[in-house]
Amino acid sequence: MDERGLAVSGAFGLYTVHNLLAVNARRYRDRVALAQGGVRLRYEELNARANQLAHELIARGVRPGDHVGVLAGNTIPHVVALYAVAKAGAVSIVFDVKWVPRETGIAVNLFDCSLLIADRAHAAQLSDEAIGSVRCGVLWCDARRPQDCEFEGAYAKRPGDDPGIPVAEDATFMLMLTSGTTGRPKGCIKTHKSYLHSTINNLLSKRMGGGINELLVVPIYYNSGRVSLITQLSFGGTVHLRETFDATDVLTTIQEERIACIALAPQQCEELLRHPDLDRYDKSSLRVLRKAGLPFQKRSLEAIVKSITPNVFQSYGGTEFSEASVLMPEEQLTRIGSAGRPLWGMEIDVVGPDKQPLPAGTQGVIRVRGPSVCDGYYHDSEATAAAFQDGWYYSGDLGFMDEDGFLYISGREKNIIKTGGINVAPAEIEDVLLSFPEVADAAVVGIADDKWGTAIKAMVALRDGAAISEQELLKRCGESLSRYKLPKVIEFVDQISRDALGKTGRASAARNP
Repeated sequence: MDERGLAVSGAFGLYTVHNLLAVNARRYRDRVALAQGGVRLRYEELNARANQLAHELIARGVRPGDHVGVLAGNTIPHVVALYAVAKAGAVSIVFDVKWVPRETGIAVNLFDCSLLIADRAHAAQLSDEAIGSVRCGVLWCDARRPQDCEFEGAYAKRPGDDPGIPVAEDATFMLMLTSGTTGRPKGCIKTHKSYLHSTINNLLSKRMGGGINELLVVPIYYNSGRVSLITQLSFGGTVHLRETFDATDVLTTIQEERIACIALAPQQCEELLRHPDLDRYDKSSLRVLRKAGLPFQKRSLEAIVKSITPNVFQSYGGTEFSEASVLMPEEQLTRIGSAGRPLWGMEIDVVGPDKQPLPAGTQGVIRVRGPSVCDGYYHDSEATAAAFQDGWYYSGDLGFMDEDGFLYISGREKNIIKTGGINVAPAEIEDVLLSFPEVADAAVVGIADDKWGTAIKAMVALRDGAAISEQELLKRCGESLSRYKLPKVIEFVDQISRDALGKTGRASAARNP
């Protein structure tokens, strides 16, 4: 330990996320690291900007080990911020840009943020109370109006050399947010070493090699997009950032930039498949089409392989461990429904209530262990003790392994709804509904849905004499909840039978949409 209580290893800095950027700034100095709009940022420039912003963070009072909240979309300033925070010896906590001020404020306080880095495009998502609670204030960026971006001042006045803050390989790189059953986010403690293992597995499992072009349209405020970003920047690739998905832009960029890798959600693939000129675009450069979010359905998968690329990869992943398995392109049509076999260094078991491995074909709880698994949850000993036991992470997902070691996911053990690939806590939505004076009781469930995989349904019992419309309920919910958390269906009922629904009040309702 040094005088500030930081763990310093003999190999300090050699295996950290930001040091790999510094190495690549020397190795690939003139290669484009990031491209967005008319901006093409070389590796040497990206590293220098991250150093300058790190010096600015330090000047504003950020100390090693401090937590820095980041609220920004898929923009170059967001990427610079992630590396700058690491170079300052601090820890990033990336917020969802779709959150409303209440949700962002909860996270700012829950994770003890010392400073916030926020894009002005999302200023409305930060309340005055949240801003006033952080010791070092807010550092504003603006990807659309550089003249209003405070990063530009740092680039002009701060030195471009590394600030030289000692950071050990096992130091925390990031607290990655995931939903808790109560609706309060949990912070997965991810070290530099653990995160880099995730990037190595991403590279190896997708047969990518280094130095390729990736078009990034999935959000980097989720780990699915962020691990793609850091994989490419750790291995000399070029990342073309997009804040929104547009099918014509995606196809044009694949053709003109010779894109080798892209991650897409099933809905995005459907939009590409419906594009009237799909067959006219050259997509031969695609070596990787990675599934992001929900699995591809058989009909869609066959169309993707035929009309977009045969190089499809699907996997089993989670915030706590990134990816644990992968289904290779040659297995897609012969192992439909499978999430593949374990990645290098990762182990997957399916266990029963006694935590003993189950025979092939028998459903149980999926557990994972390996170097990519996080170090538990920040300041949540109860949740950590429940999920991390005997070196394993117990996912709460249900599934089975077949005789050949292929994993199949069959459901969820936890009271979490996975809608459109995003985890949502029913309890949070119920709390909001119960805050309205007209509502006597509420229960939230997931129901099968062709578009979202699982859609959110709310059953609402009103107080005697009260009246409120579905539209008004949704409007009020929208003031406290992100759009993706809003119920797709609201059913008004006379009474919610807790006995019939069981302890969670959800099981039988989900069977009766």
